[in-house]
Parts: sequence; structure tokens; C-alpha cells
Amino acid sequence: MFGVGTTSRNSSALRDMSRIATLVAIDQYSSFPLHGCVADATALYALLDKNDGGSANFNCHMLTDGQVTRASLRTALQQTFTQRDLEFALFYFAGHGIVRGSNPDFEGVVKTVDGIPGDEGVLMQEILSWANASPATERIIVLDCCHAGAVDQVLATRAPVPIARGVSILAATRSDQQAVENGGRGLFSSHICAALDGGAADVRGFVTAANTYAYVDKS
Repeated sequence: MFGVGTTSRNSSALRDMSRIATLVAIDQYSSFPLHGCVADATALYALLDKNDGGSANFNCHMLTDGQVTRASLRTALQQTFTQRDLEFALFYFAGHGIVRGSNPDFEGVVKTVDGIPGDEGVLMQEILSWANASPATERIIVLDCCHAGAVDQVLATRAPVPIARGVSILAATRSDQQAVENGGRGLFSSHICAALDGGAADVRGFVTAANTYAYVDKS
């Protein structure tokens, strides 16, 4: 559960051991800069950092703009998904997503600031591989970028790898679609934040991945 409710649990345990969220956002690309990605990650950070009642929720980490190199992103993925005694690991990316190659032999990539032709960033299936191998009970991947659906479709068409039990993917687009910014924010991320801010909460105030998906899908 994302923890928008008011459950009372030991704050230090939640921050140090139980829940981790890594939020990655890039606006300042050298070509084709974006405008709402860092704002989206900042808004999501505020919603995940604390429960509605003010108690500690996720141990949140942010990487933005010039911090997001291929090496730093891989390090962040490792730190997010390999820690022991995790209840919940969440990875969020907002920025450029690209597809290289041709169907069915194509690859989805999240683009980093140091990307170069042929090595633009980190493969989407690499992100999924980290999540699949994680010891965390629940693992969530949220991709607000163009071609985000390639994270699943590539694995189905190139080298079939099942999505492990406990892994959920929320993708802004299909593999052949473009993501949209609206009013200085990503449209998909805005709906995710609205879901976490109570829009997808159950009667106890909890928000699950399934409820979030249903809310965004209807929106």
C-alpha cells in the first residue's frame, strides 16, 4: 500500500528498513528539454514521504537533472531493489523514453543526461530485471515517459521474461505512444498524485497499486 492513510507504525523502522522510493526526473536535457518532470517528482515525494496523519511513510530519494547519469541511475536501481527486509520498493522515472531498433527487435530506453547515440541511457527491461530480483514484498515501477509500455512489450517479444509475483508496472503510454505535459506537469504523473492524495483511497484511507491503476485508467 502506498500509505496515504493514517496507520501508526514506528517511523524509524519505516524509513530505514521497510519502504524505499527512488524518484528520478529530468527536465534539463541538452536537446529537447522538458518542463514538468522535476515538479512531478517533487509532488510525488511530498505524498510518499509522510502519511496523511503526518507519520513517516517511505524513505524517499530523488535524483534530478544533471545527477541522472547512466552510472548513477544504475546505482540508484541497485540501492532501491536489493536492500534486505524491504516491504515495499518503488521506482519512478519522469523524462524522455525512447525506442531503438525495429519491431519486434526493439528496445525501450529511459534517457539519461549523458546518453549518446546507441547508448542513450538505461534499458527499461533492465529496470524490470532489478525489480524482478528484489527481495521486497511489493515492487512498483512507475514510468512517465514516451514509449513506457515497451518495458513490458519488449520482454514479451524479444526475450520473454515473466513479471515476478509482487511486481506492478504503471506506464504512462503504450510502446508506440508519446507522453504528454499539461500545465507545467506530466498528465500521467498528475493523475498518479491525485490518486495518492486520496482519489484512489479505500474506506480506511489506504491506496494500493491496483486502486491507483483503476483511478488513473478512469481519469
